[in-house]
Amino acid sequence: MWGLLCELYLSFVKLGFPKDDLLRLKYIIKEYYGGFELSCNDYDQLFELMTHDKKNDTKEINFTLLADVGDIHINQTATQDEIFECLDFFREG
Repeated sequence: MWGLLCELYLSFVKLGFPKDDLLRLKYIIKEYYGGFELSCNDYDQLFELMTHDKKNDTKEINFTLLADVGDIHINQTATQDEIFECLDFFREG
């Protein structure tokens, strides 16, 4: 579930996905699934695991992002810094 929310955060940053929808979904996910359990010390290992995802066809990490509900953009990439920023967003209250 956190991976899907990560893609929504990147969608917000890169494609302008509505922030209100992102925040509403973050709240719902925290209510049903609990808090985000990773610390900053886990980021490098998580990033390394992400490099092995089946969607990646180069050395970049590919995501499927949304500009809005139903407006899908495949093969969107994100830098390591953007991904770490996303993880920080989950750790915020």
